[in-house]
Amino acid sequence: ILDGTDAVMLSGETASGKYPVEAVEMMKNIANMMESEFPYELWRQRRVQIASLGRIDEAISTACCSIAERIRARLIVTSTMSGFTAQQIARHRPQTPIIAASPLSKTQRKLSLVWGVECILMPHVSDTDEMIARTIEAVNNLESLQLEEEDKIVITSGVPFGKSGLTNLVQVHEVKNELV
Repeated sequence: ILDGTDAVMLSGETASGKYPVEAVEMMKNIANMMESEFPYELWRQRRVQIASLGRIDEAISTACCSIAERIRARLIVTSTMSGFTAQQIARHRPQTPIIAASPLSKTQRKLSLVWGVECILMPHVSDTDEMIARTIEAVNNLESLQLEEEDKIVITSGVPFGKSGLTNLVQVHEVKNELV
């Protein structure tokens, strides 16, 4: 956890011991305790320092998290085919929830183990506006997140839209009444 791992796994010995349920519960408690004491601000500063200069993906993920923090965004949304951008954003450990919108169930499964990312499966869309509308609709169907009018969303996607590996856009969207 202190190394920034996204998931922990039980070893064979722990899982097949005399108290497997209690072992899982204890690991969960330890992970939750460590995460609550984790120095996220220091982590984010360090991520910016070690980011590779000249890499668009690093610049986009850093900018996305910085913008989300400054405007107190309700969500970070990334349209993704491979999950790479969502992983890059998650490496910064933003306080803002991350929603990855992908048409691929393979990407959804992969992102289920990434820290702070909730992946929603959605059909292929043709542009950013359609992606925003469908994502807001999907998010409002989640019990854990309900958007309200004037909530701000930081969005990453690529232009031209729908091509993998081309994330080059950060956009701020304010939720309007007709979309909620």
